[in-house]
Amino acid sequence: MQSNMAATLNIDWILDIACEAAELAGARTNRKTLLNGLDAKILSAPLGQTIFHPYILEAGERGPFLDPNARAQFIGLSSRTGLLGLVRAVYEGLGFAARDCYAASGSAPEEVRIGGGAARSSALRTIVAAALGSQVRGSEREELGSAGAAMMASACIGVYPDVAACAEDWVTPSLGAMTLPEPSLAEHYAELFSIYRRVRDDMAPTWSKLSELRREDRP
Repeated sequence: MQSNMAATLNIDWILDIACEAAELAGARTNRKTLLNGLDAKILSAPLGQTIFHPYILEAGERGPFLDPNARAQFIGLSSRTGLLGLVRAVYEGLGFAARDCYAASGSAPEEVRIGGGAARSSALRTIVAAALGSQVRGSEREELGSAGAAMMASACIGVYPDVAACAEDWVTPSLGAMTLPEPSLAEHYAELFSIYRRVRDDMAPTWSKLSELRREDRP
């Protein structure tokens, strides 16, 4: 089992930039308001306007490769790329990062379940399903890490015979509707993913050099 270092943090980052821009213009908004407004519009933005590598965390990346110098990036920007295109690219980048991890492990499973605040986004589920070529279901259960620890503990002390039995009570009832991969979108994302991987594979020396420059004392 493996995962990329950061998922929702990438969405938080671009939403915070939008909030900052609004504040500079004398308006106020927040992530929740933006997400609610964007979700119905993201899929109307042309797909693949730019490719985003979601390595926004300062610690770099851990899956499916290890590089503390890895950083997020947009590739292929043009003057036609707007906010919706950028946000869509971030969502697509998360789908590609998940596909990258599954590819390193073999292949994506037939059904993928996602949790957390971003899992409530219909646009994100649609994009991830197509990027993976898998069925996607969101979970409404909060604090999934804590819930998983409690599930394992309950199986260990005999409340449930095993974790699978516990999941029938703790997981299944919280699952939402199934989102199926849209065939034409999945085909296009397969082509974009090959570019995503090619750029990612070529970036290590550049990330390393950038890291060196950032560490140097400059006037």
